[in-house]
Amino acid sequence: MGETASTASSGLTVYGTLPIAPRIDLSKPYFDQSTYLGRVRHFIQVTSPLNLFVTNKGLEDAKTLISDYNAGKIPANTNPAKLWRAKESKSRKAGC
Repeated sequence: MGETASTASSGLTVYGTLPIAPRIDLSKPYFDQSTYLGRVRHFIQVTSPLNLFVTNKGLEDAKTLISDYNAGKIPANTNPAKLWRAKESKSRKAGC
């Protein structure tokens, strides 16, 4: 009720703006390491056999995505699942 509609220069009706998503801190694990369940989920993720199927190109793409995100070249509203998967790929292959 308190919202007002305005018309943008493109002729579209704008009802407000989307909130800016906070940047994801990729230096921390995805799961909470202070709980038993969080540590178990992290262990399962780290030891997943699916990590063996990451190709060299996939690894390079993951490294590029992470470095661009950390440098601010990629907006904060980038798909979080894509960022976390890239971090997983990079971390798993780095440990080999």
